[in-house]
Amino acid sequence: MRLAVAALAAAAVTIAALLCVDRSSRREERAERLIANLARVLANPDEQARCTAGPATWRPPRAPHIGAVRITEFSDEQGHHVHVSANGPGPRAFPPPPPPLPGLDPQLEPIEVVVRDSDLRPARPGAPALDDPIVRALAVGDAVSLPGRWWSDTVEVVLRRARDGRCAYVHARGHLRIFAPRTRDSLPWLLPLAGVLCAVLVTMTPVVRRIRRLTDAVAGSAATGFVAAIPIEGSDEVAGLARSFAEASRAVRTQLSETAQREATLRDFLANTTHDVMIPLTVLQAHLAGMQDDEQAGRPRRGEILTSAMDEAHYLGALLQNLAAIAKLDSGGWQPVISEVDMNALMQRVINRHQVIARRLDIAVEFAVPDEPIRAAA
Repeated sequence: MRLAVAALAAAAVTIAALLCVDRSSRREERAERLIANLARVLANPDEQARCTAGPATWRPPRAPHIGAVRITEFSDEQGHHVHVSANGPGPRAFPPPPPPLPGLDPQLEPIEVVVRDSDLRPARPGAPALDDPIVRALAVGDAVSLPGRWWSDTVEVVLRRARDGRCAYVHARGHLRIFAPRTRDSLPWLLPLAGVLCAVLVTMTPVVRRIRRLTDAVAGSAATGFVAAIPIEGSDEVAGLARSFAEASRAVRTQLSETAQREATLRDFLANTTHDVMIPLTVLQAHLAGMQDDEQAGRPRRGEILTSAMDEAHYLGALLQNLAAIAKLDSGGWQPVISEVDMNALMQRVINRHQVIARRLDIAVEFAVPDEPIRAAA
């Protein structure tokens, strides 16, 4: 239905353009007929005399109307003109008919006529003056057809009858009958309409079919998760739309994958951090338990136990700072700082922490480090 509506809209635009062209051609045709009729009327000396005598009221006479009766004229043996009518009683003899009086074609009526003198002044008061382009055109020609706007139905001509006098120019204006029936021209009007409808349907149907396939492919890609399921055919706008869908799908899936990877990394880090936090907490509890035993036994406090307990408390604080640091690093707004780490000192710190737990469990821990400190970038 949308395709049919689009085709009808295109056909309506085409018909409007053809109407404008038809109106322009009919306006030119009527202007030529009007010039020819006025020239034939003004060629009659009687009409010239009437126009010169009363230019303000002169109008071209109307040609006599001939009915639909079919008449045949020929000469008999005596030289008389004989008229045979299809609806008459039969052959009858008539005297020779007079020549027809010149007059305006009834199909050109009604028109408005303004007679002008040799200086293009109108004989009728209140008539408008002619524009300069028309005056220049009349200087080189005997008849001018005034071009109207494409939506106008006015036909306007100026005919020069003589070089001087009161009836030197005849200015006539008429109007087209906009919706005049033109049965014989109906087929040329229908052919462009049918051609436009067929062209729109033939052109747009494959495009609509491709868009529907693209819609199904996008829906299937969203359901199955396969980006390659979106078809990209050709190099037109539909193919560009398919490429945009595929690129957007890839970008979304990449973001989802990165988010899932960050979540997995964060879960692993939390699990490892929980394990790392439990060790210093156990060591700190062991130190506190040792201090409590010393207090109950009346033994003096040992400074190394208190120092080790403080170290473990600082280590717990460092782990919490690491949690905040990993969150900042994951957001992408921070960059890690690479520096040298003394691996011997790191090993010594780890052993000292575990020896406290091992001592309470009666486990001996032995270790060794190289004499030369090992440093690593970390």
